[in-house]
Amino acid sequence: MRDLEGVIVAFDLDNTLLDPSGVAYHATVAKFLDRVDLGLTADEAATAYDAMRTLGPALALLGLGNPLHERGHPHGLATLCILSAKNSKLKAELGVDDEAARELRILLIELNSLDRAVRRGSMEVRLQAEIALQALSRTGDRADRARTLVRTVSEYPVIVDWACSYADIESGQHVIDPRPLVQRVAERGGTPVVISDGLWDVQRKKLERLGLVDFFGERVLLTETAAAVPECEPFISAFDRMLNASGSNAEQALALAWRYRCLLYAWGAKSPAFFARCLHALHAGGDAPAEALRSVVVSEPDAWVQRPLRFVMVGDRYDRDIAPVMDLLGDDVGVTVHLRAGKYADLHERRTEFESRGPRRVVGDWESLSRLLGEELRADQIRPIVVPPPIVPNKWMMPDLLERGAASHLTAMRTMAEAIARTSGKCVEARHCAG
Repeated sequence: MRDLEGVIVAFDLDNTLLDPSGVAYHATVAKFLDRVDLGLTADEAATAYDAMRTLGPALALLGLGNPLHERGHPHGLATLCILSAKNSKLKAELGVDDEAARELRILLIELNSLDRAVRRGSMEVRLQAEIALQALSRTGDRADRARTLVRTVSEYPVIVDWACSYADIESGQHVIDPRPLVQRVAERGGTPVVISDGLWDVQRKKLERLGLVDFFGERVLLTETAAAVPECEPFISAFDRMLNASGSNAEQALALAWRYRCLLYAWGAKSPAFFARCLHALHAGGDAPAEALRSVVVSEPDAWVQRPLRFVMVGDRYDRDIAPVMDLLGDDVGVTVHLRAGKYADLHERRTEFESRGPRRVVGDWESLSRLLGEELRADQIRPIVVPPPIVPNKWMMPDLLERGAASHLTAMRTMAEAIARTSGKCVEARHCAG
């Protein structure tokens, strides 16, 4: 029976398709950390390793490797040793001293805090955080010392050899084979896709490990792709120059460009706006939704009425896979499936702001998920999307801002403004704009 005909079934990748139980991750980390004596117990080393990975965005802001994406990156391991190692022999070998470690820790915490502030609150508060973030991460002796320290430590043979071992250790761990489930979804008439965080080069390796890279093909939609709109780099460079310009015209241009810069931030994370971009790409992108996502292809209102979209989102993290979709579509459109297993199994219970809500379906293990998607769920149980999902947060873009964006000499701003207008079925009349 093809009783999922026309249904898009989206899977998160990390901890959902790949290692839903979390067993392989924990085994990999334990074996990996055991290769170098940090002077910590096994539990202390694992805790320190996970804490180091949370500092990944700050390391990336310094131009270093992000261990959130690449778990065995030498920059992450260097940071782990600098911040957490208690083995005096190892610290001496790497040239690590307590004062340098303290300074690095303070800087990374400050950068992470500012990085979060850029994505919250009013536009004015966000902009001040962005200015402080750029000043802290790109200029000054503190940033230079941090970059030099991490890079220097990462080049020692013990770190290089350690980093090289991660891939082999990880590939040697058994993971649940997701192919029977995704193939069963396809047999029932559904279209399996991936919607996930991360970088394509890294996520492709994970799909190759699962034997699914060819199966999904152009149906892998990532935050990196959503944020990489056409000509986004010239736009970001122009925005950075605006931060240092002066005068009333420059301030007006900066205020306008900042709205669009914040939109790239929203599209580059698992936000409601990111999921909206994915839904438009799936609706309008035919057999190549990843390219549609990259090109900011959207569907106008009439197209959604004529071809409603039935959508299922499957993920292990309530805060990043489930709640944003419910915020976007409401509680009764589409279906969200929370795989409450593995390392984030109890996240929903710990986050009190979600207590009054819940996903449409909750499953506790892969077998239960396989029964739900392989046998139980039917297309007629899924209320379709008939209204264009908004690809920009509410009230961020008034008509005047869209018109000025559509008139910009910067391709990225024009592309974003025109896509936003099309999702509402409106045309924007380009006004002269210096931004």
